[in-house]
Amino acid sequence: MNEILCFYHMALVVGFVSFDAYKAWLDNMFLSREEDILLSLESVTQDRNETIKIMSSYLANKPVDYTAVLKMIFQRIDPNKFSSELLHRLYDLWKLFPEDIAYEKPFYALNYLEEIFEMGGKESTKEEFYAILDTMGE
Repeated sequence: MNEILCFYHMALVVGFVSFDAYKAWLDNMFLSREEDILLSLESVTQDRNETIKIMSSYLANKPVDYTAVLKMIFQRIDPNKFSSELLHRLYDLWKLFPEDIAYEKPFYALNYLEEIFEMGGKESTKEEFYAILDTMGE
């Protein structure tokens, strides 16, 4: 559950998921599980910023498998549609990971994918993207 919440938190912050898609997911989760965090989030579904704040606060002291979160995000990316905007979002995503893992593989690559794209083009970026997936066991 923490990984899914973390995924939606990060995806909302950087724009990988629309707030409407998040609300649809939350409604389904709320109906199937009784957890305080879901009730708290359900109570602020009209306020994106408050939602992000509640998620941040909740996740601050929870164990999270960040590799699983990164996998969830990468599953939503089409490597054939790389753009500078997408890669900038990945850089913004990198800044959200805790410092103790942000500089480790595969997370650190998010810091420089945009530069690879600008210097070497789409093919080099796709190669690095797949290398990241390989380090995550994909």
